[in-house]
Amino acid sequence: IKKIIIRFMPESADRRMALEKGDVDVAENILIDQLPALEKNSDIVVNRFPAQMVEYVYVNCQNKKLADPRVRQALSYAVDYKGIIEQVLQGNGMQMRGPIPQGMWGHREDVFQYSQDAAKAKELLKAAGAENLELTLIYSERRATWEQIAQVMQANMADIGVTLKLELMSNPTLRDKVDKGDFELCLGAWSPDFADPYMFMNFWVDSKNAGLPGNRSFYKNDKVDELVRKAAGLSDVAERKKLYSEAQDIIMKDAPYIFLYQIQTIVPMRKDVKGYVFNPMLESMYNFEAISKN
Repeated sequence: IKKIIIRFMPESADRRMALEKGDVDVAENILIDQLPALEKNSDIVVNRFPAQMVEYVYVNCQNKKLADPRVRQALSYAVDYKGIIEQVLQGNGMQMRGPIPQGMWGHREDVFQYSQDAAKAKELLKAAGAENLELTLIYSERRATWEQIAQVMQANMADIGVTLKLELMSNPTLRDKVDKGDFELCLGAWSPDFADPYMFMNFWVDSKNAGLPGNRSFYKNDKVDELVRKAAGLSDVAERKKLYSEAQDIIMKDAPYIFLYQIQTIVPMRKDVKGYVFNPMLESMYNFEAISKN
């Protein structure tokens, strides 16, 4: 029996070099600016897969600065989504349209989507009496792109008269702050455990899940609670779609999150790796039983 060993290297400063040398067969989390060199290597194939993982900003609805939906709407109008995707991600992502990602049932292509509109954002802040607003965005080292995204958002907020302070911290510290509601804005990521909109709608917006369980914006809307809880208790997909659809319209108006983008996962691997199947929901989950090397 031929023994096959495949070495995975999820995180390392030297992962590109190890992949090129053949010391590693599959590598995740390669820095975007390293991809062109890998694509020129005839022994490597750079795969791109649409994923169910999304990245977004928790907007703490219980914070007095952010309690007014008009302020939260203004922040969503401030962000240069296109610029983040094209410049920071180098095209490897797509702007979210509502809380349910594309590719999952319940996703709506017609749900309201924010786009950058500084004039509209300023108008909303003025109406809410929130001019000269000062906020802090916290983020961790979990994603290599988050520092750049935070800087883009800082510039975007300045364009609407909002002073945005950036605070980098360890991921455990960040999670502790999020769970306690001790923050104003926070960069985050989420991927589902199973292919059902429950993983987004019920976790993200049900008020009983406030904090790390999922509702990291500490959002509370009684009608939304009613809709998502009813949907969770039904088995009829068509009826659940209706309930989640109605809830999405309310959520987008309330703007408890800044819905940034649905990521495209990039997985470079040696060309002799066969049988790999991408898991669109969870990172670093491999079908080891079917993977082999020539």
